[in-house]
Amino acid sequence: MSEIKNKKILITGATGGLGEEMVKAFLNEGGHLILSDLNQASLDAFVSKYKSFGTGKILGTFSADLSTEEGCDLLVKEYSKFGESPDILVNNAGIAILGPFSSVPRNKWEKILNINLLAPMRITHSFLTSMLARKSGHIVNVSSVAGLVAAPSLNAYCVSKFGIKAFGESLSQEVASSGLKVTNFYPFFTRTPILKSEQIGVNKELSVPDFLLSEPDDVIRDLMKGIKNDSMHVHPGGIAKTVEFVSRFLPGLLSTFSGALTNSKSDR
Repeated sequence: MSEIKNKKILITGATGGLGEEMVKAFLNEGGHLILSDLNQASLDAFVSKYKSFGTGKILGTFSADLSTEEGCDLLVKEYSKFGESPDILVNNAGIAILGPFSSVPRNKWEKILNINLLAPMRITHSFLTSMLARKSGHIVNVSSVAGLVAAPSLNAYCVSKFGIKAFGESLSQEVASSGLKVTNFYPFFTRTPILKSEQIGVNKELSVPDFLLSEPDDVIRDLMKGIKNDSMHVHPGGIAKTVEFVSRFLPGLLSTFSGALTNSKSDR
């Protein structure tokens, strides 16, 4: 059972849709937060908004561009002001672009992989030696239902989310006897700003039907339960759980469903 109260928690992508809900949830649980995002002005405004929220504390913030190796290294360096490694690392930062793979420029799909997949791996690798020496720590990776079933026009996004799923599963097996915990998180489409991500090479703007959208607070409530229970996999809500079940036993059905759903974009 993972404790949250008084734990140092580093959250990337903290001011985004799910990031904001995570901040509120961890503060309500008494966590001590260190927040990172791309824009320092947004972080400063964010701290003003939540400085007296819940029973936890925001210990500090720093901006870093996680699309680059240098940005990931900067994040780790900035975190060193608070200790060698966080008690809980939440790899939440992520982006999406919707469009046929042939239409999306290489620099754009590579940026998706850098932020969604390589950044969590780089950051985790930098902190892992300290966590192993301490024999404690919890690593939370935000995957997606797009990490369970691939959808057309979300090629690089799906690759990144399948990859982060595999990364978490493999890492969990490696550290199983060390006291470290790993949680992979697979939200379905959620009412957050990432649904308005850039679209390239589409004839008509695509959108997610409103009835399919989950609410961010509901999704994060399930995540918090999973972290406390040291769950390896968290599928929040009925649709995400159904997708996970069907992906294992009726994968052909899901391929048909995902093709029909490429009125959609993302879930963060």
